Amino acid sequence: MLYAAIKALVCIVTNNFGIQLEMERTGGFQILAMLLRQRHNLLNANVMHLIFLLVGTLDSNRESTLIPNVKAFSDLLGDLQVWTEAPDDIQRTLYRHFYDLIVGCNDNQGNANILRGMKMVEQLLHALLSERQTSMKTAKVMGNVIAVLMQGFSGANRSTNVWPVS
Repeated sequence: MLYAAIKALVCIVTNNFGIQLEMERTGGFQILAMLLRQRHNLLNANVMHLIFLLVGTLDSNRESTLIPNVKAFSDLLGDLQVWTEAPDDIQRTLYRHFYDLIVGCNDNQGNANILRGMKMVEQLLHALLSERQTSMKTAKVMGNVIAVLMQGFSGANRSTNVWPVS
């Protein structure tokens, strides 16, 4: 049911810029984030994929790889509280997505600045130091994101991978 509702929302928002603006104006993305937090037991890879589509970071039709909707990204992906109760593999997917946005694309510096503006380093450190158990694989991905954001990543060194993840 959650998947179907989000899929309908993705179709509407991605095809109607006016609706996207209205979602931003009314706090619609924040409301969706709250619902995701409450229904954490329903979060899976398919829902995560839809959220990536909704915020625009998986849209292959775009010329730019810069995060297109910072508000939606911030509310839905940049607030790690939304994902703290999600399964470990879903969290790892989120952090790998962050890593890809700041290392593996043309607009990596712009994306890194957006994540820094969301205080992502602090959020990731808080998540790592929380009482919730995080797998070693997920912790490594989180560490790689932190390392890139902390060093003021320059596009010249695209192979930054402090802790290789298999």
